[in-house]
Amino acid sequence: MHKAIRKHVLTRTKILELALFPSSFFPGVNFGYANLSIITLQKCGDKKECLNNRFKIINGFSAVEQLANTTDGRLNIQFLIQKTVFENPDYAFLIADNSNIVESIKCTKLKVGDIAHCVTGFYSGNDKKFLQVISPDLKNGKNYDLVDVNTINAAYKSIPDILNGIEGDKCFLPIVKGGNIKYLKPEGWFINWSKEAVQHYKTDKKARFQNSQFYFKFGIGVPMISSSSITASLIENKLFDQSIVGIFPKDKKWTCYLLAFFNSLTCNQLIRTINPSANNPANYIKKIPFIMPSEKDLTDVTNKVTEIIESIKRNGNMNEMLETQINIFFKSLYGF
Repeated sequence: MHKAIRKHVLTRTKILELALFPSSFFPGVNFGYANLSIITLQKCGDKKECLNNRFKIINGFSAVEQLANTTDGRLNIQFLIQKTVFENPDYAFLIADNSNIVESIKCTKLKVGDIAHCVTGFYSGNDKKFLQVISPDLKNGKNYDLVDVNTINAAYKSIPDILNGIEGDKCFLPIVKGGNIKYLKPEGWFINWSKEAVQHYKTDKKARFQNSQFYFKFGIGVPMISSSSITASLIENKLFDQSIVGIFPKDKKWTCYLLAFFNSLTCNQLIRTINPSANNPANYIKKIPFIMPSEKDLTDVTNKVTEIIESIKRNGNMNEMLETQINIFFKSLYGF
């Protein structure tokens, strides 16, 4: 989106300093999920001189006073040549403590977008009217009506023209929303999927009946915003809303493997380098490098994920030992 601006900065100015700091440094402001930056530029008409310029990147700020004293020894300081940034995909400012992370993003030819469709989900246009919850204790569910369990349609998967809505009273279907839950989300939210409601979704200006070819398919859901680290859970043939990026592997054999990957510390390092905010839009997820595993490793990770999901279904607990093993595997695979 800002590719042209980055190109202009890199070729028409010398970057003197880039300071990355928490948004909370501004009184009364705290985005929570994103930091801010001050970039100091010097106008320069010589492109070659601009690209050869070496600039300072400063982060690790703990107090606002440090912005006025960037020689503070507690700060993290890196240096980059503008030409290095200019040669990155889309002129992206890829900044990471581990150089292997940046190299992986730049040099790995295969990306997640090559092996999976990454799409944004559905929006009703008026959630207070069409969404209902299974319990008032559900997070962010206090202002929504309780769903009548007798109106929930458990057999919706067998309805051939489901994208046109459902006849009769049993017209509420489960929908996957945001929330940082790994591997498997419990059913808590339900959407009115009557024929009348679906007609509204398709025609209302505020509604988004987008990427409908992926509705009610088996895939993976990644919340659009994550507070600390990226997480993923299964979309088990359910609807998913616009707070979710739906990831649908082009070959089903990758489903469990990608589910493990998106819950790994390695994936979090990659996406936070590609996009330093806590937003996870579909177009950024597509850019995450994908390293092809061996058949043995694919089978091993798939089996571990299957066991984790069975454990969650059985007693609500995730097998932390298996998750640790998965984290170690991806860290090794990507050379981190």
